[in-house]
Amino acid sequence: MTQETHADPHDDVLIIDGVTKEFRTGKRTVTALREITVQVAEGAVTGLIGPDGAGKTTLMRLITGLLTPDSGTIRVLGMDAARQSLQIQAAIGYMPQHFGLYEDLTVQENLDLYADLQGVRRRDRPDRYERLMKMTGLGPFTRRLAGNLSGGMKQKLGLACTLVKPPALLLLDEPTVGVDPVSRRELWDIVYQLVEEQGMSVLLSTAYLDEAERCHEVILLHEGRELGHDAPSAFSSRLQNQTFLLASQTLGRRHVQRRVYGKPGVVDATIFGDQVRLVMDSPMAPKAVAGLMEDRDIEVTPVPPRFEDAFIARLTSRTEDEGDPGPTEEVEGPAPRAEEADNADVIVVDNVE
Repeated sequence: MTQETHADPHDDVLIIDGVTKEFRTGKRTVTALREITVQVAEGAVTGLIGPDGAGKTTLMRLITGLLTPDSGTIRVLGMDAARQSLQIQAAIGYMPQHFGLYEDLTVQENLDLYADLQGVRRRDRPDRYERLMKMTGLGPFTRRLAGNLSGGMKQKLGLACTLVKPPALLLLDEPTVGVDPVSRRELWDIVYQLVEEQGMSVLLSTAYLDEAERCHEVILLHEGRELGHDAPSAFSSRLQNQTFLLASQTLGRRHVQRRVYGKPGVVDATIFGDQVRLVMDSPMAPKAVAGLMEDRDIEVTPVPPRFEDAFIARLTSRTEDEGDPGPTEEVEGPAPRAEEADNADVIVVDNVE
């Protein structure tokens, strides 16, 4: 599925200005967010991207008015999140990580319950239900108990319940966690259908870096700090001539990876199939990279940068600025004694019936 970059944004539906949030447990204080300042454009899918503990859920809860910031302001659809939380909650849709489906109710009963909670008039429900069931593919399962649905179907039902009353802004907190690949793709199709056909604005958090490339714009978070806000392609384009694949006919991939780490200018080196994907901190020619390896048997091939490369480079740059000397995924320990160990079978199944 191909999406175009949101190049001409309309009015901002969300304005976050200098927001800091701390949590205190006993004598310990944890800063979940540090002076976050971002805007979310109307009619776009904006990704809130970061690893676990980055502050994504805290920011979502602040936007909904479920929490209040220690400093800074949040305006949602023109309303102050701290002072007008009830009005905001009535105007937006929010699907948290653990959505409150009632597993002892059927799909239809869950829809009816959320329609009651959201004040949807009964005469408006049949058309809305029909559209939601068609969109999610749950039409044949309206009489099935929610507890008997698969993980992906539960997520789609949770989304349908959130959308019983169409919101101007939809917040989805890691909706694809624990979902199979097919359901992940279907959920993304639904999100883009909402944006393209209904003009809805979506803020979606995820720890999956490959999902960031599906967004119009992304906000990078790490340890409560904003690392950047731009289109995914804008992040990756800054790494032109800095990403390569390393391969060897005689050396195992992990041995190649160990050879790479510690070399000047290396930002990241990860196993990629039978090869090693290398990210450098500045543009280099393949011959120059091969010279760093000090091994003529290692073949260097330039490849286009990905968003994941850009995120790791940005993260590494931040940790080095703060005094952390090492790469984010450093491999420790001596090289294996036998290169064949890289390709040795660890599980063999033979003629099982």
